Amino acid sequence: MNEMERSGAPLLNHRALFVDESKSTMYAFAGEKSWEDMRPGIPQPPTPWKFVADGQGGGTWMKMDGRESNYDATGIIQPASGSSTYGNGVGYYLGGHLNGHTWPSLQSGVWRSVSGLITFNMTTGVWSNTSAQGYGTDQIAHFGFAQFVPSFGSKGLVVFMGGQDQSERVSAAADLPRQFGRVTFLDVSSGNWYHQKVGGWIPSWRNRACAVGAQGDNNTYEIFVYAGCKTALYGGPSPTEEQKQDNNDSDEIFVLSLPSFQWFKADYVAKASRQGHTCHIIGNRQLLTIGGIDPALQEGIATSDQQGKDPWPFGLGIFDMTDMRWKSQYDANASSYKSPQVVRDYYDNNSRYPTQWSSPELAVMFGQTSKPPSQTSSLGPDQTKNPVPEGPKSNTDKKNVPLIAGIATTGAIVLILVAFVVRWVYTRRPKEAEMEPVDDMVKLSELDCIAEYAELPEAPRLELPCTQRLPVITISAATPRTRARSL
Repeated sequence: MNEMERSGAPLLNHRALFVDESKSTMYAFAGEKSWEDMRPGIPQPPTPWKFVADGQGGGTWMKMDGRESNYDATGIIQPASGSSTYGNGVGYYLGGHLNGHTWPSLQSGVWRSVSGLITFNMTTGVWSNTSAQGYGTDQIAHFGFAQFVPSFGSKGLVVFMGGQDQSERVSAAADLPRQFGRVTFLDVSSGNWYHQKVGGWIPSWRNRACAVGAQGDNNTYEIFVYAGCKTALYGGPSPTEEQKQDNNDSDEIFVLSLPSFQWFKADYVAKASRQGHTCHIIGNRQLLTIGGIDPALQEGIATSDQQGKDPWPFGLGIFDMTDMRWKSQYDANASSYKSPQVVRDYYDNNSRYPTQWSSPELAVMFGQTSKPPSQTSSLGPDQTKNPVPEGPKSNTDKKNVPLIAGIATTGAIVLILVAFVVRWVYTRRPKEAEMEPVDDMVKLSELDCIAEYAELPEAPRLELPCTQRLPVITISAATPRTRARSL
């Protein structure tokens, strides 16, 4: 373990980390100040930082400046708790929120959802903000996760799952769970959004899970999802015994295999779950989970009491993705990843593709050359087209990630090098605040796991670039989402 100087890099929760393997560089974007940190103010203005590894177990943190990116000219704001990933030289960040701990101009207790898809081209230094209407009508990603899939589509796909759907127009009391029975993804080449039903052992809903992806040996791609939290975030009353057990039971690993769109579950007994942790692939086939806190405890206790200590030494857990089992130590000589046996058995005895596609384009995108089964009608926003900035094609397998990062509960950032693997120690979490009810709450409806809001008068959105940052926040007609913190 190697602890390095932060060189002024801010201590923030819920950060997004984009890795440029060709430059041994990691970019830190977004995040909010810990609610346990009572010192006034946050770094002003919030700005991206980068960590450059030196190849000898160390490296340097530095603030990005206008000479290497267009960030200052875009008016892009830095939210927290959006869904993020990276691939082919581009970082992706969807949704999130703003409050007094993320942006200097917002008053304490004011909470705003942030729509739009932010991208960062790590080769050119160009930041962009495009519409994410195709993700869902008035649905903004919050506490979910994303995974870049290079295997399908001419330039890859970005898959979004889990968490909650916020609204720009109504109170946070209307946030809806985004269930795992349908997967949402963006085709990078066309800018089209799609929603596809999935089958198999579908995970129960959860927040703050983590995910990694691996290329299978039969032209498949597997996404591994670990743990998460099923109760309210940001504190509040301590979980009931039933809620504690439910959260402990979220100590699960699920695997989504593409192109079958089938879920599989690892067979082991739940012992101790995590939320707010990070996951990374190291040593060919090993999933490394770092940090996080115990979702069975109220967050104030989980971050300050011995009850909330990590279940593994140094907060590092190792899972063999091929054998689908936890391991007691890292194997430096592990063989290459192969799809788990349960996944291989499925493809040996079933079709490679879903019985129904949500649109004909998906069958082509995922390589089904024979005539696909009868199609279901595609959802309205499925093919909303918004060009997405692309990065250069990369031949580097994402499994060999040189830099990984996690955030731990002590408030200090610890970087761990496992062949350029870097971890961040997870800083303390905010406490949940109760939402003030909104009298004119719009009526919600459900459509096959994707919730839609009733139509309301159009309101300015926070997703488009602006030459001035503060007007993006202050003049928006979006309803402020007031959160009164519990003491």
